[in-house]
Amino acid sequence: MKNKKNILIFTFLGVLLSVFGTGFIGVSLSLNHFRDVYIKLQLDVNKRQAESMARFLESEIKNGVPLDTVLVRLQTSIEGTDAEKGFLCMFDKNGAKLVCHPNKKMVGMNLPAKFQFKEIETGKNVQATNFVTEGNGGGGLLDKDGAIDITYMVPVEGTSWMLSLHENISMIEKEVKKERLIYSIGSIILGLLIAILATFAARFVSSKYERKIEQQNIELEKNYKELKILHAEVNQQKEEVLAQRDHILEQKDKIEHQKEEITASIHYAKRIQFALLPPKQDLSQAFNDFFLLFKPRDIVSGDFYWFTQKDDIAVIAVADSTGHGVPGAFMSMLGIAFLNEIVNKDLENHVDNITADEILNELKDKIIKSLRQSDENSESKDGMDITVCVIDKKQNKLQFSGANNPLILVRKNKLTEHKGDRMPAGIYFGKDKKFTNTLIDLQTGDCLYMYSDGYQDQFGGNDKRKFMKKKFKNLLLEISSKSMKDQKQLLETELIDWQGDIKQIDDIIIVGIKV
Repeated sequence: MKNKKNILIFTFLGVLLSVFGTGFIGVSLSLNHFRDVYIKLQLDVNKRQAESMARFLESEIKNGVPLDTVLVRLQTSIEGTDAEKGFLCMFDKNGAKLVCHPNKKMVGMNLPAKFQFKEIETGKNVQATNFVTEGNGGGGLLDKDGAIDITYMVPVEGTSWMLSLHENISMIEKEVKKERLIYSIGSIILGLLIAILATFAARFVSSKYERKIEQQNIELEKNYKELKILHAEVNQQKEEVLAQRDHILEQKDKIEHQKEEITASIHYAKRIQFALLPPKQDLSQAFNDFFLLFKPRDIVSGDFYWFTQKDDIAVIAVADSTGHGVPGAFMSMLGIAFLNEIVNKDLENHVDNITADEILNELKDKIIKSLRQSDENSESKDGMDITVCVIDKKQNKLQFSGANNPLILVRKNKLTEHKGDRMPAGIYFGKDKKFTNTLIDLQTGDCLYMYSDGYQDQFGGNDKRKFMKKKFKNLLLEISSKSMKDQKQLLETELIDWQGDIKQIDDIIIVGIKV
């Protein structure tokens, strides 16, 4: 009797533990496997989408879109999106600070140090802040106080940004825990029933067990259908992400193709513009010691120089047209054409009577007329700041006239600035006012400098400020005793050191002549 009781107890416990253990372990393994598959699949989707978006941001930056504008566009595009299921955000590696987030209130917040990031590839747990500031990119699970995201981060080249794509798996984690609890309780109840029934009547237990198994299969089928629906939703999201990626890549290809066509056209325009500039050989024949420092900001330039000579009379001009790039280039070509017409005509007719101020007066009139600048309220304010010098090499005399631009003369280590008239060669509220003519007797060793404002306005240095006119004039005085070739090299070196990694903001031109 005692042995039978023990057998019943051991049978009861054995069946109970077997049913419970088998059911719990099987369901746990299945749910864990599905969870791992889902994480890897979503991580791959996040990776592709994050990399595509990063490349798109990089292309915008390379196309010259300011970083602030890129941030505003990205913030606008993601603002208000549903962050419960998944979202896109961006960190600054310097301090792991949020710069873009669907919730605008979170922009500017630092990533909490307690957040943990588990890398999928290495399996290592690292501080999320360390992972962001290192900026190498990668994917894994981000634990935010128990709320786990499937996260992939990718750096945006040329910036300190880390683009981060999140997919919240808290819902599926909750579902897995819920199902595990249900199956655990069900396994205990089922084990108890089977154990009790198996102890008293195998046949009765058998029939009950079959009905329970059938019920369990129904539940499993139901869960399977739910998981299948969830899987279909994941696939649909994946297809949508891939479609968005393809659309972005298509737009990127179109933009790059358009950029190539535009750039090719501008390069061809550069050939035309530079063909209109006087050959350096003409300057070399006219002046024994001179330099020309010409650095367009873009492919084509709004700054230009112009030169011609007949007998002992040389006429040289240095101009800064309105704008730079393509608009400035159009103005420069217009200025070159007008100077060719004005000066060469005067040189042919009365070489001895040509004056610098009359050249500027006629140039101003032609610009106003050709651009239809009716009055100072005209929409077209285009024109140019220009220095014009007429040099009589036989008598060592110079005429100077300037539209906003000066002429620098360095003689015996003393710098003199001859200022131009405070008006451009173009429409001006004093449009009937004439330019003045300054006569200068030259001496051997005099250094003459004509230039635009691009050099002195360039930002740089430790404080990221302008070079400034005073510092530029001091630099010219300091190097004036050198040969013109050495002066050019010193000016270029100083500009490179000052500018550093800051972009050139304007066209630069400097012409130096030693008498």
